[in-house]
Amino acid sequence: MPVRRSVALVLFLGMTGLSVAAQDWPMWGGTPERNMTSAVKGLPESWSAKDGTNVKWKAPVGTVSNGNPVVADGKIFLGTNNGNPRNLEITGDKGVLMCLRESDGQFLWQAATDKLESADTDWPEEGVCSSPAVEGKRLYYVSNRAELVCLDTDGFADGKNDGIFQGELHKGPTDADIIWKLDMRKDLGVSQLFMANSSPVIWEDLVFVGTSNGRDSGDEKVPAPNAPSFLAVDKNTGKVVWQDNSPGEGILHGQWFSAALGAVDGVQQVFFPGGDGWIYAFNARTGEMLL
Repeated sequence: MPVRRSVALVLFLGMTGLSVAAQDWPMWGGTPERNMTSAVKGLPESWSAKDGTNVKWKAPVGTVSNGNPVVADGKIFLGTNNGNPRNLEITGDKGVLMCLRESDGQFLWQAATDKLESADTDWPEEGVCSSPAVEGKRLYYVSNRAELVCLDTDGFADGKNDGIFQGELHKGPTDADIIWKLDMRKDLGVSQLFMANSSPVIWEDLVFVGTSNGRDSGDEKVPAPNAPSFLAVDKNTGKVVWQDNSPGEGILHGQWFSAALGAVDGVQQVFFPGGDGWIYAFNARTGEMLL
């Protein structure tokens, strides 16, 4: 019998026992530069989920949670699996993007995605490995099926099916409302290895993401050397604005990375770590390779 683990999301209190000053953390790394630093003062140096020391609340998620939580507009979003189903009608191994209320951990809604058939492309029980990026009422993340997905942060709780995508399988008040979806496997020919994992970053009207294009599970070849590794996508429509297939045949194994942004000599650049061990820099607007 497999061992079922329980994973919980825990929200901590400040050192004084009072909540620290509020600060959104709307993407992996906090900012588009991914500097991983917070301006919040008085964070706890120690805590215990077991006895409740410096803990405000805790809430169960799946049995595995690889997608780091982000915080925006009073909600927490994170990637996990369906090991502890929140909707008993949605059973079995799934990738899950879950939304909780920041104030008390109350479950609000989820996006549940079927697994791919082969473990070579979608490893069992790993769930959603992407940390989402949130801007206003829109959330962007990469599903376990290598889909770049835009969601309404209110889900179907508002009773409306927003966006150009209208084909959601689940449309109850605790389900996700998909605005648009880009299937990087079907539409761009990407072949992921084991998992899709990239946390999007947003600049102006663009979303930057890695495709997870990689080698086959036996490390014998790159099945899709001409498929893109790096993407810039229109955040409003899901249409590809520019793409680059570096390093092509030079991919050493998998490509599980997230882009970062920065201005250099007045040029907005986007930086991607490639699967050949090199860092690639592009003009964020045009896709011209700079480094």
